[in-house]
Amino acid sequence: MSSALEKHKKQITILIQLAKVDGILSDDELQMINRISKMKGISSSELEDLFYEEGNVQDLPKMSEKDRFVYLYTIVQLMKIDDRLYKEEMIFSLEACETLQFDVSILHYLMLNIAVDPASSPPEEALRKELAKKGLLKKGSSAS
Repeated sequence: MSSALEKHKKQITILIQLAKVDGILSDDELQMINRISKMKGISSSELEDLFYEEGNVQDLPKMSEKDRFVYLYTIVQLMKIDDRLYKEEMIFSLEACETLQFDVSILHYLMLNIAVDPASSPPEEALRKELAKKGLLKKGSSAS
């Protein structure tokens, strides 16, 4: 099995843990996880198995800065998609932000700028560029 697929599975496992951390797995969260899994080439049966995997945000695989930012963006989208924010989700997201080696100000910015409805959110690339302009991301990070 390719290392890229294993990396994607680890990332999905962590997203599943986030979705389950509040004790409620909403239909919206499940749909988003299904959509991301399909985009990453993970089959339905593989995804089903991942729901039984234990995952820890500190176990995330190494990623480029761009991939780390996209992943944090995805975490915030998943956290907001059910229109509720739980203390456990915030703690999880803070741990993810630290593990992904981003300042908490980036998480704060994403929380303020990503809408509950993913279709209403600015594209990830636009937020990255804005954060770079503010000096919160490296100027060259959009090319990573």
